[in-house]
Amino acid sequence: MSHALPSLLRVTSNNPPTSVKVGARGATVNTAALLGPLVLRERTGYATATLGLVTAMAYLGSAGAQLVNGWHSDTRRERLFHAVVPILVAMGAWVLMATTGSPRLTTVGYMLQVVATGAAVVALWFLPAEEFSGGLGQVGVAAVGSVGM
Repeated sequence: MSHALPSLLRVTSNNPPTSVKVGARGATVNTAALLGPLVLRERTGYATATLGLVTAMAYLGSAGAQLVNGWHSDTRRERLFHAVVPILVAMGAWVLMATTGSPRLTTVGYMLQVVATGAAVVALWFLPAEEFSGGLGQVGVAAVGSVGM
C-alpha cells in the first residue's frame, strides 16, 4: 500500500477533478464534524442541550440526504454531479455561517452544510473505482477513506 499511494497521487495530480474530489471529501467531512458545533456555539450562544439537538437533527437530515442522493446517483449512473453539487452547497453554507450575524441563519447554514456533506459522501466513495482500473481503484477507495479520517 505504501508504494501504491504515491502512484495514485501521481495519477490524480494529472487529473485535477479527482484530486479535488478526494481532498474536498476530507475537508468538508472533518470540518463539519469537528469544527461545526464549535462555530455554531460561538455564533449562536446555544446551550449544550440545544446544540446537541440541532446537531442531531442535522445528522438525521444528512442520513436522509445520503439515501436520496445515493438512490438518485445509482438511478442515473452518474457520480461526479452528485458529488460536486452537494460540496458546492456545503461551501455556500459555510460562507453563510461565516458572514451572517443572525443566529437563525447560522443554524440554517450549519444544518445545510451537514446535510449537503452527507449527500456528497455517498457519491464520492464510488468515484475512484469508476475512474481507475484494477488495483488503483482499490487504492483510490482507501485514499478516500483515509483522507476522511
